[in-house]
Amino acid sequence: MSASHHKLDNLIVIIDRNYLQIDGSTETVMKLGKLDRKLSEFGFKVFTIDGHNINDIIRSLERAKKVKGKPSAIIAKTIKGKGVSFMENNASWHGVAPNDQQLDKALKELKLTDKIDLTKLKKKAASFQNKIDRKINALVPTFTKDYFWNHQPKMKVEMEPTRFGFGKALEKNGGDTRVVCLGLDISDSVKISDFDKNFPERKSRFISMGIQEQNATVVAAGLAREGKLPVMSTYGVFCSQRNTDQIRTTVCYGDLNVFFGGAHGGLSVGADGATHQSLEEIFTIGGLPNMHLVLPCDSIETEKATKSIKDTFKDAFDIYLSTDYKNEKEDVAIVACGPEVPEAMRAAWILKEHFHLETRVINMHTIKPLDKEAIIKAASEVKIMVTAEEHQKGGLGNLVAAVITEANLGSVPRFAMIGVNDSFGESGESWELLKVFGLTAEFIVQKIIHLKNLK
Repeated sequence: MSASHHKLDNLIVIIDRNYLQIDGSTETVMKLGKLDRKLSEFGFKVFTIDGHNINDIIRSLERAKKVKGKPSAIIAKTIKGKGVSFMENNASWHGVAPNDQQLDKALKELKLTDKIDLTKLKKKAASFQNKIDRKINALVPTFTKDYFWNHQPKMKVEMEPTRFGFGKALEKNGGDTRVVCLGLDISDSVKISDFDKNFPERKSRFISMGIQEQNATVVAAGLAREGKLPVMSTYGVFCSQRNTDQIRTTVCYGDLNVFFGGAHGGLSVGADGATHQSLEEIFTIGGLPNMHLVLPCDSIETEKATKSIKDTFKDAFDIYLSTDYKNEKEDVAIVACGPEVPEAMRAAWILKEHFHLETRVINMHTIKPLDKEAIIKAASEVKIMVTAEEHQKGGLGNLVAAVITEANLGSVPRFAMIGVNDSFGESGESWELLKVFGLTAEFIVQKIIHLKNLK
């Protein structure tokens, strides 16, 4: 509307109209209807073309440049994956790389086999990866042993994305007819689709909202107002920031019971990069009245099973509720949330084996309301305290520091925070990013030893 109102005839918008989004057809998930008519009503000069025809593209751009007094929109009709039989019109290939066999078939169908030297490209990629690996590993503090995950027998662990636990909970508890799930286009990825995947009788309680976080939030608020238990989920960054106004003014101000499942939160999203890494959600959501904020450390946070054998890393810890915990005269306390909890546990292992320091690890899975009693108790009983989060430094750290300060203790521990240092994320594998941004156990240990050695 603003482009038309201000007669921006130097603005040309190109829309890729392939009729697909990740959850399926756009006309099934959230019907878009006649885009040309809608854009015309908003004051655009509209051109509809074959997006695979380069001559059509050039001609439409030339025509759009001659339009005066209004912006132009070019609707380029395309077929996703065109030219590759197993990819054409198939939404499941969004963000997915082909394997070698699939790549070979695709290049043959595109008649590019003789034009692309795969061996050369793969060799170049491998060389670049080796260079990056060396650069990243040089950043990480080292000790007498390699304590990284699964690098030695005692460090063996099983890894499962936290969102898998989300899906399992919905599958298990979705029989309650008050539960209504709202999908936001990446339903399989975030596992909200597990709610009705194997339960046809629940289909009517799963609503596809498309890529409309703001709309979905107010719909969820309406459902809650009518006594339903709405659950909506997408990437954490979209679930906590794209719709912040609606969360604040509609859900929180109305004190409505809406469950937001923000998957892929924090830096460990990995290759999707800065736009998809939610590093600020503790700040944005944690400050809202009537909101509860939880950052689970793994997929089985609420269904934890403890094995009796304690000769491997993951079984070497005694686990207590903070209210039941008795002081064991530890030297250090690490307060962590989310995926940094396992890193804090690994740091405690290194501190014990390498520096003979005992550590209390506090899994601060609930950010709001905060367990102030556990924080004050630790601060009064240890000499060093560090917070660890994979979000912007201070999201958790500032809250913990404030609790300690307001407690007015007679003496306080040396204190530091581990987190992202006021920057956006980058694209890379999850473990690469945690190392580059200084969030792994090795950096936690380094920080603690620095505090210990301060004069």
